Amino acid sequence: MKLNLAVVSFLNTIPLVEWFCRNDKEVSLVRALPSELSPMLSDGSADIGLLPVADVFRGKSAGFFSGTCIGCQGAVDSVKFFSSTKLENLKFVHADRGSRSSVALLKILLKELYGVQPEFSETRPVPGSNLDPGVGVLVIGDLCFQFEKALVGKNSICSYDLGQMWNELTGLPFVFAVWAAGKKWLQTSSSENVVEAKDLLNHARKFGVSIVPELAQREAQNGRLGYQGESTKEAIEHYFQCSLNYELAEKQMQGIKEFHRLCLKHGVISNGDFPPVL
Repeated sequence: MKLNLAVVSFLNTIPLVEWFCRNDKEVSLVRALPSELSPMLSDGSADIGLLPVADVFRGKSAGFFSGTCIGCQGAVDSVKFFSSTKLENLKFVHADRGSRSSVALLKILLKELYGVQPEFSETRPVPGSNLDPGVGVLVIGDLCFQFEKALVGKNSICSYDLGQMWNELTGLPFVFAVWAAGKKWLQTSSSENVVEAKDLLNHARKFGVSIVPELAQREAQNGRLGYQGESTKEAIEHYFQCSLNYELAEKQMQGIKEFHRLCLKHGVISNGDFPPVL
């Protein structure tokens, strides 16, 4: 079965796509920012995308596949909010231009935990930059490791891990992204195609997770940063195995449903229907 998959270029996707890079020439991968994936599903240039959950809630796909995700069960280490101001006094947030689920999550956390609704704008965070009073910055993915490493010695700036904050608020895992089907692809696919695609995506996840030490060694040699901004096999292996969760099981589904409820409560999304699970 030929498939066009749209994914982000972040380190965290590697265990989910490595199998396709090595074995399946019928599957093509296109990499882009999280915010650019849903238009690719809409225009049919991608069949399935590793879509931010917030975009799935907004109806940017025909539903999402069970079994595989990018999530966390506590601290995620690569989605953090940085500020030199107490969060209850926060006025403005610069959000990484690639973020979608993380922006929605931060809005919920700030309102639920601190009772504030600061103004948001998109930006390209610059590691080592100073933060003005009343201002914070949300940084996601590989850039988060760079940003945090550049803050060593700047004791006036505090970091907040959104995965940890969510877990403390709800007691549940958080899911940032899922494999979602494009509407055009689903309309032209048989039920057998859908099952085959789901099995393929879950097989790829199991393969990638099974070779994490090998992947971590390779990415460290390529200079990629992992846990605490360190470019070592151990840091990247920790990120893959401890920071992240790749299986979309019952607890993760509970987390998605709670996120959907809170998105509706705080007006982050307007669509009240939970998306189809394929």
